[in-house]
Amino acid sequence: MEGVTAQIDALSDYVDFAGKQMGIAGALIGTVRDIVRDIIAMTLAGIIKAAIVAVALAPVTFGGSIIAADTSTIVEVGVAIGKIATKIADVAKKLVEMLKILAKTRGKADEVVKLTLNGNLDKIKVPKPKPYTGRCPMRPRN
Repeated sequence: MEGVTAQIDALSDYVDFAGKQMGIAGALIGTVRDIVRDIIAMTLAGIIKAAIVAVALAPVTFGGSIIAADTSTIVEVGVAIGKIATKIADVAKKLVEMLKILAKTRGKADEVVKLTLNGNLDKIKVPKPKPYTGRCPMRPRN
């Protein structure tokens, strides 16, 4: 039983750590998703604003404002794509670091299990459960 207890302890530590890491990864991804969505929304708002101003000024500028707005929009979209790519690259780097830590932890848990088992699963003796007597053990006797 001591071997099984050591195994379960090692694996529970690994699973607990893995759960925390997955929670952190989920929070990172959610945050980046929100930031990317905000960047896209701000970019679209700027494009719409520039288009409205360009159309309003088109009669005065003989269409020159539309060309200027198009150029401005292309530059703005390029900058937004750069920001989004940077955020995604940062998150990818952090996720890779987390996966490396998780792999090391899993390796340590595997080592503990192998040391406990000495490489042979047949050495673990699991006690058989007692047969069901038809009575609930938590219910008091009458």
